[in-house]
Amino acid sequence: MTFWEDYDRALDERAAQERERAYAARMQDDERMTSVHLMQASMLGDMLKALGRARENGKPDILDRQIASLHEEARRQKACEDFDEADRALVRAETIAWAQNLLKELEKKYEQ
Repeated sequence: MTFWEDYDRALDERAAQERERAYAARMQDDERMTSVHLMQASMLGDMLKALGRARENGKPDILDRQIASLHEEARRQKACEDFDEADRALVRAETIAWAQNLLKELEKKYEQ
């Protein structure tokens, strides 16, 4: 298996887990968490696959910039007392950070 096959497979597995969590939340009539988990599943698809490759193809700080931007967005939303949107921005930042950590783990694996 190649580096990118491992990366894509891990993203796909995590996206499937998020869809399962969304389904469980829907069964609990928790619309907010259903939406949050579906948002994460969506991010773990093409978006993070493309950002991961961009990181490797000349934009090494792209994930860091996305995370910083989302933390700033959360700060702005909290200042406006939109705590739900602030939380969503933090969830998006955490999801990107998870993918970034995955890339770092795979880099170590493939350096050996």
